[in-house]
Amino acid sequence: MATEQQIRDYARQLWEKAGKPDGRDREFWHAAEVELKCGERKS
Repeated sequence: MATEQQIRDYARQLWEKAGKPDGRDREFWHAAEVELKCGERKS
């Protein structure tokens, strides 16, 4: 299971790749959670 820190770090990476848009923190957090959880199922 992904830790909160792993989700935070990955969400930040996604946010930076998207050009650091304002007001979309929940969107990037959710995307990071989903991607990390899907990655765990494939492992």
